[in-house]
Amino acid sequence: MTDRPATSTRSPVPIVLAGVVVLVVIVAVVAVLATRGDDDTTATPQPPAATQPGGATDDLDANGDTGDDRLPPEVVGEVRDVEIDGDALPRFEPDSGVDPALGRRPPSLIAEDAAGVVHTISADIDGPVMLVFLAHWCPACNVEVPHLVQLDDDGRLPTDLNVYGVLTAIAPDRPGFPASEWIAGFGWPWVSVADGIDFDTEPPQWAAADAFGLSAYPYVVLVDDGVVVDRWIGELGVDGLADRIAAGVG
Repeated sequence: MTDRPATSTRSPVPIVLAGVVVLVVIVAVVAVLATRGDDDTTATPQPPAATQPGGATDDLDANGDTGDDRLPPEVVGEVRDVEIDGDALPRFEPDSGVDPALGRRPPSLIAEDAAGVVHTISADIDGPVMLVFLAHWCPACNVEVPHLVQLDDDGRLPTDLNVYGVLTAIAPDRPGFPASEWIAGFGWPWVSVADGIDFDTEPPQWAAADAFGLSAYPYVVLVDDGVVVDRWIGELGVDGLADRIAAGVG
């Protein structure tokens, strides 16, 4: 097995903060539910329409209202419906030894970008896939995103690498909101999709983040030949990212 480069040079934001963010959103959701009748509280969100792997469609309503009235109005459009197809990855624990997700097929993620366009992100996409889970308020994310953009600008990423941002842990009262504008402000050249809330869990969870085993921010899942080849959290820096990606898919 190829030795991995050193892990993060900056401490990732602990998942306990993510829990706080989830609570911020969920408290707002509960407040909304408390004012509605039983019919509204039992409504389930409509999943995005399926597309071909790596494809997109623009025939959806682009206003961010995907049929779930349990979301507080301030996050509509930034939190969207998602669909998870396949078995979830185990939670990433960097200090637990060998990552049990390595060699496993990740679930497919069907999610919408800020314009309401649906994207299917799966292991069946041609070429390696890198999912980058980001929180707009996370200090390490604010440092690492420009590093990724610089790697692309400098031509240091594999030409067949498919990069997707997943904007999660949305918090309207924290810096960088709305997340869709935050990521665009860095000149992010790839697709970024919005995470959704899984209301079927107790307490509710960020659906995509939970399915891919997120434990801190930023969080990266690297997939090649249909299986997970690496996962990491925290800030690696420009050279650290280049080395880590090359080791996984080079």
